[in-house]
Amino acid sequence: MAISRRFDPATFTEDITDIVRFWLIDDEDELAPSTSLAGRCGRDGPCHAALDAEDLPKAAEAIRAWFTSRLLDLGLNHDPVDRLAADLLGATIEAVDWMELADEIRD
Repeated sequence: MAISRRFDPATFTEDITDIVRFWLIDDEDELAPSTSLAGRCGRDGPCHAALDAEDLPKAAEAIRAWFTSRLLDLGLNHDPVDRLAADLLGATIEAVDWMELADEIRD
């Protein structure tokens, strides 16, 4: 899902968290940003990571680690553009509110 509005630093964390939230549900499913992910998470890996964790902070870290390993550990960094891509993705990953997503999944 692409953000349909212009970039706004004030809402960047919310926007980027919504992108992950929408990815976590089935593509055909419509989910309002305020709707809980509990019971609707369609992507097994990060959902199981959140549910298997012993508490909310560990669930948030588990989801973050799941995405980090798949988005940043691609064996890239062969040239300056690959390093830039990894840095941009890393900054974006840090902006996601993983605690909010973990809480919604575990709800």
